[in-house]
Amino acid sequence: MAEPSTSSSLFPQTRWTLVHLLNSPDSRTADIALEQLCRAYHRPLYVYARGLGLSRPDAEDLVQSLFARLLAQESFKTLQQQKGRMRSWIVRVFLNEMSHWKQRQLAQKRGGKNGLITLDFSEAERLLTDVALTQSDPARACDLAQAIELWRELLPHLREKYRLRDRQELFTALEPALLGGWPADGPGQKIIAEQIGTTALRLKAHLVRLREQARLHFSDLAREKLDPAISEEEVAHLWGLLTR
Repeated sequence: MAEPSTSSSLFPQTRWTLVHLLNSPDSRTADIALEQLCRAYHRPLYVYARGLGLSRPDAEDLVQSLFARLLAQESFKTLQQQKGRMRSWIVRVFLNEMSHWKQRQLAQKRGGKNGLITLDFSEAERLLTDVALTQSDPARACDLAQAIELWRELLPHLREKYRLRDRQELFTALEPALLGGWPADGPGQKIIAEQIGTTALRLKAHLVRLREQARLHFSDLAREKLDPAISEEEVAHLWGLLTR
């Protein structure tokens, strides 16, 4: 599979490149690649596990157990050979691992080669708090967590682009309405436009353009962080969870 073009992307390193690096004869390079892949997925999977009713320690153990098993079985290399979709593949493997985990009740906790990967779940727990306020479906919560993580990584890059163009004030004005409508408890569009020296009509046009840019870069980032083969339908689903 050819790697997707990243000419319009803010994020040049692709996840598929990391998958290729798992075959590196340099074990350190392969370990680093695997660690980065694990970090891209462990927090949303943790949210998934917590949403299914697992306690914090059990959810941590389950996710650690998953990546330990993937490492031991070199499953990412199998994925590369099959050229499957990484995001859906990892979720499927996670659910399978959870089934086995329930049967053995973590008889061997965090064993094997798992020591090569140290995952921090404190941020995952904070992410769970953001998601749990609005989601009752664990699978949907997992997707929302993934979307939030992508957005949190994308937002500073968008902000920096406007700073480099000396448009920080405009970005600050538009940011609260970027994923939805103008906040009901904030100043109206006309007042905001006057504050930055423009008209409400031009402010609306700026917002439309910024949303288009954000959506484009979100799609790029989803391919680079989650799965280079992710479909537009899946990207639209993740984006829609943010903008509802």
